Amino acid sequence: MKSLSESETLNIKGNKFFNVKSIFIVALLPFTGVLMFGYGREISIVKDIGIVLFISLLIFTIGIITIGRNKWLKIEEKD
Repeated sequence: MKSLSESETLNIKGNKFFNVKSIFIVALLPFTGVLMFGYGREISIVKDIGIVLFISLLIFTIGIITIGRNKWLKIEEKD
C-alpha cells in the first residue's frame, strides 16, 4: 500500500456499466417471475423463456459480484 503525500490527490470515478447500467439489467428479475408463473401456466414455451432469462440474470449478477468486484471504482493518482 502506498502513502500519498499532501500534494498528491486521488481521482475516484464509478464504473458506468457496473454502477448505472447493470441496475437496469437486474431490474428484469420481476419480469422473469411474470413469465414463469403468470403466462407460463398457459404456454409452456413462455415458462421456459422465463426460466432461461432468470438463470441468465443470476449468472450475470454472480459474475458482477465475483469477477467484476475490482472494477466498481476507478482510482487514479492525480499529481
